[in-house]
Amino acid sequence: MRFNKPSWGAYLVVCIVLMVCTTAFFLLREQAQIWSSATQNSRDAAISLQTSMSSLLAQSVASIEGIQHHLQDEENTSGNEAIRITRSAMRFDPLSTYLGFRDRISGRYFVMDRDGHLVNTAAGRYLATQWTSPNSDQVEILPLVQMPGDSTWYMPLLLKIQGREVESDLTFALVSVNRLVAGTSHLKTMPGSFLVIINTNGRRLLRLKKLDEPQDINGPPVAQDIVDLIKKHKQGNFERVSALDGVRSIFGYSVSDSLPFQVAIGVPVKLLYARWATQSLAPLIVLLVSVSLIAWLGSRLKAAFRQLQATTTEQAYAARHDKLTGLLSREAFIHDVNQQMAAAAAQDEAPAEPATVMLLNLNRFKDINDTLGHEAGDSLLVEVGRRLTDSLAGHQALIARLGGDEFAVYMAESTASNWLSQAPHSGYAQVSRRLQVHRSELEFSASIGYANWPQDAASTDELLRCADVAMNHAKLNLKPMSPYLAAFDSFSPDMLELRADFIKALRSEGLSLDYQAKVRLSDGALIGVEALARWVHPSKGNIPPLTFIPLAENSELIHDFTHFVLEAALLQAKAWEQAGHPLPVAVNLSVNNLLDHRFVERLDALLKRIDLSPSLLEIEVTESAVMRHPELTLKTLHAIRHMGLRLSIDDFGTGYASLAYLKQLPVHCLKIDRAFIDNLDGDDANRRIVKSSIQLAHEFNLDVVAEGVEDAAAAALLRDYGCEYAQGYFFARPVSASALAERWWATKA
Repeated sequence: MRFNKPSWGAYLVVCIVLMVCTTAFFLLREQAQIWSSATQNSRDAAISLQTSMSSLLAQSVASIEGIQHHLQDEENTSGNEAIRITRSAMRFDPLSTYLGFRDRISGRYFVMDRDGHLVNTAAGRYLATQWTSPNSDQVEILPLVQMPGDSTWYMPLLLKIQGREVESDLTFALVSVNRLVAGTSHLKTMPGSFLVIINTNGRRLLRLKKLDEPQDINGPPVAQDIVDLIKKHKQGNFERVSALDGVRSIFGYSVSDSLPFQVAIGVPVKLLYARWATQSLAPLIVLLVSVSLIAWLGSRLKAAFRQLQATTTEQAYAARHDKLTGLLSREAFIHDVNQQMAAAAAQDEAPAEPATVMLLNLNRFKDINDTLGHEAGDSLLVEVGRRLTDSLAGHQALIARLGGDEFAVYMAESTASNWLSQAPHSGYAQVSRRLQVHRSELEFSASIGYANWPQDAASTDELLRCADVAMNHAKLNLKPMSPYLAAFDSFSPDMLELRADFIKALRSEGLSLDYQAKVRLSDGALIGVEALARWVHPSKGNIPPLTFIPLAENSELIHDFTHFVLEAALLQAKAWEQAGHPLPVAVNLSVNNLLDHRFVERLDALLKRIDLSPSLLEIEVTESAVMRHPELTLKTLHAIRHMGLRLSIDDFGTGYASLAYLKQLPVHCLKIDRAFIDNLDGDDANRRIVKSSIQLAHEFNLDVVAEGVEDAAAAALLRDYGCEYAQGYFFARPVSASALAERWWATKA
């Protein structure tokens, strides 16, 4: 085709206009993305820091509320007694630098440091010049103060003490600002961001520029329209010109639900424009270069032809490889494994060498994505792919990313045996090293399942299915890796046969319940039991619960199974009650029960039919069951509690419940998982976890039951930590109802 001059000129003009419009579109889109990212980043950072500060300050609030409680309840409390109470509160307060109170009559402030010593009277006189009496019965946060001779700034928390006869009319805590904002260095904020802390009156308490050094302590109040906005919406964004430096900034803010302060993170708009300009430079250069190149039509056509060839090559590569990691795609992996297995099977000289398919799934990958962002998650996936490739260098292996956070490897069985060992220089050890993602050092862990060819399966699809079964078993049992075993496979012929036998046992009273005692640690008294299902197969004997309970949980049988356990447990509880031994019975629920909208209705009908007091039934749910669908399960749990039943969180510490969700759960009791109780007296890490879990439960006014207590040393430690109840082989093994009655009540009869 030949071009005349007019048409050629028009072609050039159209090309130039199109390129200018395209560049403008991408520049504007880039600007929108930068502004959106700044808005989201500042709000998320404000929420994260506010939540952290609220959690920290809750410890100081608990201290001054405890002092208030003691001084209000004990009339005519002397000054020495008030000092003793304050000293006692300081011992259990890990945050406050100073605690104290004010004498109602003399107006003198008594200030106590972390060592339990009263500081000099100059400090009290100084505080008397700074504060007035609180205006409300709630905790108040006043402007920051410095103690005489101390350059540190402190946030004061004041609380009024009620009562005509009390000698002290307020109590207070001073918290180091440095400790409160220590977490800012870990915030994922945009460069140039700054922090502002404001109390409910709109007073600026603190401003940190670049999040690294305090500035503008107790600055001027913020504008009234900002105060009104914050009162209407607990979280959000706004754009304003700062009253301090006249710089327009985008602010994200978050208001504390429990304390009178709010946190704002600001990003100067001029920095966003600078970032946009920096990122726009490359497209503008490309535009200028491209316009110049259009003049050379022949070169352009030649470049287009070359680009077509490159695109064809890229498409061919992309069809077989994962775009992010460069590893094989699922389709290419299956195709290549099929070819290798066919080639190995076709060899006549010797038997085919066994091979292994391994699946690797990253643990808590969603948490990394949600916390550090998808870019960090992508970096992690790329690094895992690189480590897998490096660990198998020199071996004939096929490595693929199947999708999401799941990887697959096909290799010789001998290679797999060495790779999967947990020796210091094994492939698994290389992949499991700590890694650096966006200046954050992460502990990397994965769940691995593997299956062997031709022992476990004959095709690639079946091998992948078997490896997936093994991987899920490893993840469920908190193991780093697991081989495929038929016992794990609910869809193998043996498991299908066992499922049929289970259905028959469920419908013909072939199941039974044992009961394990819960005791009070203080005196060993029996305070309840947990109902545990048992199945004795006619030909196979005792079937472990870990084998048959998944048969129910993974199908609609869970509803009939739960009904059987509940009915049997309630009938037994009723029988004990009629015999003069009212004893609460605990029953575990599956997540599928909590998602059944008719479950609460059926449970209520069962209680009424058996005529059993709801106080004699306790429902246990695991953390993971609640977190699967938190909104729906919380609704069901609230309905169960409204019926008058007790609720417990089972296996605490092994799931994913955050403090925010734990605060929302309508539970009475927290059960610490046996994994933390094992070797309690010999494992310092387990002791710290158990002790902090008990303290956390008590902060939420929850009872604590320790599971799996198997020796006197563990029981003694738990008693010292304040744990109320326990169960385990040290006290009693699961037994039948009659054996339990003989053990605990026969002597009394």
